[in-house]
Amino acid sequence: QDDFKVFYSVMKNNFKEQIKDVSFDYMIDSFGKNWRLIGGVSIHNKSDTDVVFAVEVKDISVIKKFFEKLISSKKDNGEKVMIGDTPMFISPSKNLFVSFVKDVVVFSNKRDYVENAVKGDFSKSIVNNENYVKDIALIKDNIGFLYVDLNGYVDLLKSISKDDSLDNSIMMDFVNSEIFYISAEDKGFRMKIFATGDKDKMNDFYKKIHLVKPYLYKQIPKDKMMLYMESADLSGIVNAVIDNYNDIDEFRNGLASFKKNLASIGLDFDKDILGILDKGYVFALYSGNNSIIPNMGLVIDASSNADSAKTLISQLDSGINFAVIGSQQDIPGVLSHNVKGDGFNVDVDMSKLPKERAASVPPFLLNGKYGLSYGVTDDNLFYIAFYPHFEFSEDNSLSTDSLFKEMQGLVSGNYGVMYINFNEIKNYVEAIKQVALSMQNDKDMKAGFEKFESYLKPISGMYFVNNEIKDGVSSGEGFILIK
Repeated sequence: QDDFKVFYSVMKNNFKEQIKDVSFDYMIDSFGKNWRLIGGVSIHNKSDTDVVFAVEVKDISVIKKFFEKLISSKKDNGEKVMIGDTPMFISPSKNLFVSFVKDVVVFSNKRDYVENAVKGDFSKSIVNNENYVKDIALIKDNIGFLYVDLNGYVDLLKSISKDDSLDNSIMMDFVNSEIFYISAEDKGFRMKIFATGDKDKMNDFYKKIHLVKPYLYKQIPKDKMMLYMESADLSGIVNAVIDNYNDIDEFRNGLASFKKNLASIGLDFDKDILGILDKGYVFALYSGNNSIIPNMGLVIDASSNADSAKTLISQLDSGINFAVIGSQQDIPGVLSHNVKGDGFNVDVDMSKLPKERAASVPPFLLNGKYGLSYGVTDDNLFYIAFYPHFEFSEDNSLSTDSLFKEMQGLVSGNYGVMYINFNEIKNYVEAIKQVALSMQNDKDMKAGFEKFESYLKPISGMYFVNNEIKDGVSSGEGFILIK
C-alpha cells in the first residue's frame, strides 16, 4: 500500500509538471461514476501477446487533451498520427497505441487493433467468435464478466510444449469456452459461470460420474469453520481421466508405477483407493484452537468399501504410533497416542517441550492446542483431521448453522458445494494480527491489517454450487452475502 501511494504521488507530480494546465485528477474524474471497461488478452506464444482494452468515459475531450499535452510536453514522449479525423497516440517504444471511438478510449500494444476499431472494421473482433456469441447470450444484467476461449488456450499450450498429446486434454477436448459474470442484488452479489462445449462429449463424460447431492454437511462439525467443500464420486472423475489419457505412454507408465508402489504396501489401487471414493467427500478448514495454525479435516463416505477404509486407517495408525513411541526419547510427553471408539487421536502438547527445544520455537506456537484425529466411524465415514478430537455430531453439524442455511436459500444448484464463512475468517485474521503485533508492534503493519479487515467487514459469507449438464452447458451459481 505504502509503495503504491509513493508511486501514485510521484506519477501524479510528474504529470502535473509536464501538463500544467490539465489536472491529472480531473482526467481520472472524466471517466465518470458509471464507466465500463472491457479488455482482452490473446497469447500466441511465449513472446507474442496481444492486449487490448476499451473504456467508456464521461468526457472524452479531457482524455484527448491529456494525451495531446503529454506528447507535446517533451520531445521523446511519443508521437501522434491521424486515422482520418481521429488522432492516435503512440508511445516512444511503440508498444502502446491509444485512440478514440466516440466516447470510448481504445488501448492496445498492437497498432492494428486500434486502427480497426477507429475504422469500424470488426472482421477480426471477438463479436464474430461463435463461442463468444453463444456464451454472451447466457448472461443477464451484470457489473462485470470474464470470457475464456479454451480452444485458444490449447493452441497456446501446444506452441509452448510442442506436445501432440495435448490433443487428448481432458478438459479442452469437449469444453470450448467459459464465461463468468457477477451481478448486484439487495443482499449482495450473485455469480454465475457457464462452460459450453460439445454436447455429446460432455454428456458421455458426465455419464461416467455418479452425481450426488450434498449430504455430509449434516454430520460435519460447524464450530470455527471457515471453509467447507463437498463433492462426490472422485473415483468416477479419476476413471474418466484414465480413460481419456490411457493412450499416452507417459501417463500409462506413470499410473502403472503408482499402482506397483501401492501394491508393495499391500494396497490395490482400484479396490482400496478408488473403491472408497465413489460417494461423497468433504474438505473443511477451521480456525485454530488458541493458535494461528488452522485446523482441517478430510471426510470420505467409505460405505461402498468399509473394509478397505479400515485397512488404510490401520496401516496409517501403525506408522503414526511407531513415530509417537520413537519421539518419547527426544521430546517426552509432547506427543501422545490415544484410541477412541471409532478411531485414534494424537495430541500435541507443546508446553512439554524441553526448554532447549522450546527456545527455538516461536512463542505463539507454544500455547496452541494441536492434534490429529483419524478413523472410520460406525457410519463408515473415513476421516483424517488435523484437528484435536474431531467429533461428528448432527446436533452441532453445519446443517444447524444459521448463515449456512440462509445462503443455501439464496442459490439454486444440485451438486457440489463450496461455503466460506467470512465471520470466522475475520476472527482468524484478528488472531493473526494480534500475534503479528505481539512480535513486532509496527504502526504500518497495524494499519495494513486494519485496512484489510475493513475490506472483509461487510462480507458475511459466500456459497457456490454446481448444476447438471444440459444441452452442452455446464453451469454453477454462487452468492456473496453482504451485511
